[in-house]
Amino acid sequence: MLGSMILVALLPTLNATYRDKLLETMTNVSHNAFANEPGVHQFALLTPRYNESDNTSLYSIERYTDNAAFQSHLNTSIVTDMFTWINASNIYQAPPTVYQLGPLSSTTENASSTSPSPYEFVHPEVAKAEDPFVVVRQVDYAGGAKAANASLPYWKEVVARARGDSEQSGDDEKDKPGSASTGTLAYGVFGSSDQAGRIFVLAVYVDETAFRQNTAAEGIEEGIEVSQPRFLKLRGGFLYKPPA
Repeated sequence: MLGSMILVALLPTLNATYRDKLLETMTNVSHNAFANEPGVHQFALLTPRYNESDNTSLYSIERYTDNAAFQSHLNTSIVTDMFTWINASNIYQAPPTVYQLGPLSSTTENASSTSPSPYEFVHPEVAKAEDPFVVVRQVDYAGGAKAANASLPYWKEVVARARGDSEQSGDDEKDKPGSASTGTLAYGVFGSSDQAGRIFVLAVYVDETAFRQNTAAEGIEEGIEVSQPRFLKLRGGFLYKPPA
């Protein structure tokens, strides 16, 4: 299993100049993390894909082996230098919003940390995608944690279908790699560490058509509130790091 600590952050800068400088600075941080930090498995920097008027928002999706790897990352000189600049320049129009996520199996099942999770997958070719279509979705269950836990069989099937090995997939699709049969390069369903009954879906598709086709196949659950998906464009960093 990949690292088990996931952070999704919205960084609302004051203006486009600060956004671009932050993107450049964090891209340099990502290069260092990719080359020198084995505990950093993902460090993607993204901007809104369609809202061209929003030139101040930067998103990050980061993944670490554990909290120790995250703390080690924070202590690198390139990161401490970045925060020195951020704090001195007052670059934000509002405090960043950070969601901490974790694999569902870490709290709901007795799965081995080395076992593949039924709630996520990543195809290595995601690293080669020129313009991956990244989507972040938030799902809140009215019944709280109990309702969210009851939905896990549904999410297992959603992930299996996206991967291309669902029982509902045709025989031809089962013989192809997941990304070839469904257009899905990565798909993960995670629990929120901050709010019981909240689930996040982090997905990467080859294009918007693949996203529309796959979400249409998911169906609709009852008793949930789904926030407007955030459609994001990769601008720096990395969505996947091959295992050492």
